[in-house]
Amino acid sequence: MSGGKILKRRIQEYFFKEERIIFHVFRGIFRSLILILSFLMIGIFLFMKTEKLGFHDSLYETAMIMTGMGPAIELQTNSGKIFASIFAMVSVGVVISSITFVFGPIYRRWHKKMHIEIQQKTGGKE
Repeated sequence: MSGGKILKRRIQEYFFKEERIIFHVFRGIFRSLILILSFLMIGIFLFMKTEKLGFHDSLYETAMIMTGMGPAIELQTNSGKIFASIFAMVSVGVVISSITFVFGPIYRRWHKKMHIEIQQKTGGKE
């Protein structure tokens, strides 16, 4: 076999091992949970301080803003409104990042597999 074919085979073996993709997906899930839970705790704490809400109301307010539903309770203070606005914008990025942490390895594996199949069909010419 030529060196190019051996290299392609090694690349395929490396990228398409089931254990590797499962590891990367679980690592993404772990990162997502840490990111979401940390933002949830920050939101709860700051809503308790700025709006003087209880724990359950702060949790509910934070969850509603993070999921894009909007504020559930009418905010009374200006600092609470400013915080809710900034938190809503940032939490959208957190949710999108979490999605990419989980599904990124799956997409990368699929994309690499398709790229290798196209190269094999065309003989290395794209």
